[in-house]
Amino acid sequence: MQTTIAIMKFVSRLRRPPRPMYERLKPERIQEELKTLLGWSLLSSGKAIQRVLRFKSETSAVHYAAFISAQATDAGQPVHLTLEEKTLTVKLFAPPRNGRATALDMGVLAFARQLN
Repeated sequence: MQTTIAIMKFVSRLRRPPRPMYERLKPERIQEELKTLLGWSLLSSGKAIQRVLRFKSETSAVHYAAFISAQATDAGQPVHLTLEEKTLTVKLFAPPRNGRATALDMGVLAFARQLN
């Protein structure tokens, strides 16, 4: 008995090419992406996203803040953390370029997605 194995190669193509990680996003695209990121919202400036987390204990909030801080440092992601008792507010910004604040990009949204 002879066995024949056929190897087929499939090429899949995206509907549209992926965006570069650090390309500026239009406001409509940011809103579209935020729909998939539970709990995150766009700040009125349009240059940052934020999420408010509430914990059962202050210790849990402190530990999670430390975790986010370490992750952000490793990724080179600017983050602003505000801790008030059991409530942690996380704000994510795009890294500044030439000393200036920049618009949100996919890198910021990808980092937020990792935290979800």
